Amino acid sequence: EIMMSLNNEKIATLRKAFEQNDDDGLSLAEFVHVMTSILDMSHLMTADQFAANLIEFFDQVDINGDGAMEWEEFTSFIVEMGMNEHDHQPDAISSYFFIATKETGNHNAYVQDIRYHKNDTVTMFDCDSKQVRIYNQKLELIHTIHSSSGHVQCCEFLVSPNLYAISTNDLSVNFYDGNNYQVV
Repeated sequence: EIMMSLNNEKIATLRKAFEQNDDDGLSLAEFVHVMTSILDMSHLMTADQFAANLIEFFDQVDINGDGAMEWEEFTSFIVEMGMNEHDHQPDAISSYFFIATKETGNHNAYVQDIRYHKNDTVTMFDCDSKQVRIYNQKLELIHTIHSSSGHVQCCEFLVSPNLYAISTNDLSVNFYDGNNYQVV
């Protein structure tokens, strides 16, 4: 997403920032500062998510691990991404199949997270919600788990103990039995 937002003008601005630092390249802080000043990603992600993505990107590009990103490292990475781009095209997905199913539940806010789990269930929760909806593969509602604590931040299914682990914004994690959906 970040690289797709860089047009020629923005790449030129980025190159000037690299050139101002001579041969030393950009430190992580300088790179994040420059990228946040030339790109507006607020329509796609929060500022924290954008910064986290930039840090991850910096780590991938800083091949020699010296803590500075040189222009040559940056451009080499971009070229390599372009050469591998065909791997990320829709026709590269070999096991994709379409299911004409639609989840028709009522939502009070935007869906924050949807996950497919190894027990062939799908969990879904909305932003600022205290409940997780559990569906089967046909997106038929199986159960709704209501959190007694804060708003749901993440839901994972643990195969071996057959539990759903739900973390909430009050920094708690609750475990629910995968059969009867009761707190363990």
